[in-house]
Amino acid sequence: MRLLIRLEADQTKNATARFIPLPSIVAESLAHIKPKTGTVFDSANLRIEWAKACTAVGLGKMQEQESKEGNTWKKYSGLIVHDLRRSAIRNMVAAGNPEKWCMAISGHKTRSVFDRYNIVSTTDITTAMRRVEAASLPAGDPDTDTVSDTNLPVVKQIEVNAVTVQ
Repeated sequence: MRLLIRLEADQTKNATARFIPLPSIVAESLAHIKPKTGTVFDSANLRIEWAKACTAVGLGKMQEQESKEGNTWKKYSGLIVHDLRRSAIRNMVAAGNPEKWCMAISGHKTRSVFDRYNIVSTTDITTAMRRVEAASLPAGDPDTDTVSDTNLPVVKQIEVNAVTVQ
């Protein structure tokens, strides 16, 4: 089952309407829920409503804070909306989707903003170097030798002290 959600221009940060495809597991889960009307979160207080929802399901917590003057408030720590956006972008790119498609789904119009979400991890750069090494290895028997990310040589992580040369 495939499902698209249409975001209207007034529902997006960049005022551009777009369709968002849902993963099939989400579409299947939604198919078993009675349809509702109205908003899920109050857009004027999204952070507060998000914090309450995440705290209620154990994805975050509210901690009492107190200033030197004795004023108290609650500070939220846990899952934030942008964590989901960043994870979605990383997952789409890692799955081999063209970045242009990922930008269309996430609503990023500029490369510079998209790049802030498309975080390059240590695993990414290690994989890149392993691929370079694999491409540089002498060719063996093509019937028995195969190269993939899973059978490349394992790289031992070592700590190197930084040295400044002037």
